[in-house]
Parts: sequence; structure tokens; C-alpha cells
Amino acid sequence: MTSQAPPPGRPGAVPPRPMPPRPPVPGAGPPTAGRGLPAPPPRPPVQSVYGPAGAHRGPARRAEKVSRLAVVGLVAAVLVPPAGLVVGIVARRRITRSAAAPDAPVRLTGRGAATAAIVLAVLLTLAEAAAAVALFVAVPQGWLPSSDLPAASVQGTIERTVPLPAGSVRCPGPLPAKVGASIACTGTQNGAPVTLKATVSSVDGSDVRFEITRG
Repeated sequence: MTSQAPPPGRPGAVPPRPMPPRPPVPGAGPPTAGRGLPAPPPRPPVQSVYGPAGAHRGPARRAEKVSRLAVVGLVAAVLVPPAGLVVGIVARRRITRSAAAPDAPVRLTGRGAATAAIVLAVLLTLAEAAAAVALFVAVPQGWLPSSDLPAASVQGTIERTVPLPAGSVRCPGPLPAKVGASIACTGTQNGAPVTLKATVSSVDGSDVRFEITRG
């Protein structure tokens, strides 16, 4: 019978037995590394519901300013409709350009006022034109200023041109300011009655020229 040789070290010493692993204690949490147990798996990274860039933010809200030109156009449309029409169109274009430019720090408002100025100016302009036409048609021609030559003016011109004594020529009425129109005037020359005919030869505004012939 052979005897086993004692392990190295102290003579006659018995080698220690390996200790079995301890069971986990309830409520003590997961086992930690360093005691012969594997480390727990790493937790997956928490992802944001808004994506990797975080919450999505829309474009920054720009400051708003009422267009003064639109207000001026609305007032001008009442006082001077043609001017209000032009100002309203310019104001509307500027407001549209401001809304289409996202880089502009201020956004112009007042589209409704500009549109109202345009519509009001057009309506008032048409109303004024219709009123002017109706007034011109309805007013009697006798109320309108006339460029006809008065009888006294024709008589004086004949007396100076022929010549005849002052106050010796009588005309039946004014000479119409129309080329070819004529009137017959009567006068006295050397004690004898004469008939003189005044015929319009040219009309230039209020300048009416006529020729004198004996009739």
C-alpha cells in the first residue's frame, strides 16, 4: 500500500474543499460581478419619441405689423378714388411679398384693408363717371357755357371793319361758333340802309373769326 505524498506546504496538511455558490437572497437585487457571476446585460439606450434630433420645432413666429400704406389707400379711396386705387394696389403687392419672404423679420398685414381700398376706389370712380355723364346729358344746353359771339360783339366788329358809325349796326342775335354759320345784320351808311352778312370762317376754342359781306 502506497501513501500519497502530502501537498506542498506544511507537512501533513489537508487541502481545502471548494465552497459551493451561495443561493441568491430574495430582494437583494441581481448578483454583481466580481463574485464569480456574470455581469447583467447592458440596458438598451432610451430613444426619444421625437427622433434623434429631439422635439421638432416649426419656424419661428415673425412679428406682424399693419401696413400703413393699406390704411392710407383706404382713406384715399374715399377722398380721391383714383389715388386710392393706385395706393391700394401697391399696398397689396407689398403685403404679398412680405408673406412670401420667410427671412423678413417683420410680416406685413392689412390685406383686407388694401383689397377694400381697391374695390371702394373702383366703385366710387365708376359712380363719379356715371354721375358726370348723366349730368352732362340732363343739363339743358342753354345752361352750358357757350362760345357763340354775342350780337354786340358782332356789331362792334362790323362797325370797325366796314367802317360804319358807332351804333348804326343791328344784328338779330349771337353768331353761332360753327364754321359756315352766318347772320344778316342791318346798318346805315351815308344815310342809306345796308345789309351786312357775317359768316364764320374759323373756330379755335373761344376764338371765332368771321367774314363780312354785303348782302
